[in-house]
Amino acid sequence: MKIPVPWNEQAVLVHHVAAASRRISGEGTLSQMIDRAAGIPFTERAQYTIFLPDRRVAPFDYGAEEFTGLITARSK
Repeated sequence: MKIPVPWNEQAVLVHHVAAASRRISGEGTLSQMIDRAAGIPFTERAQYTIFLPDRRVAPFDYGAEEFTGLITARSK
């Protein structure tokens, strides 16, 4: 079963600056955060995660390895 992408859910783009240090790089809908992630150089995306803080069912976050698929889906 394919889970639909929750484009309109509230999301937070987090930059993992160091092992124990994180910085919020953006807040908005998942759609907006994917647009922002698209502007991050591919080589730096491993340092980012998108969290869905209000979500009660999976998925609760998206890692860098999922950004490319979401960016592609968003552009369709």
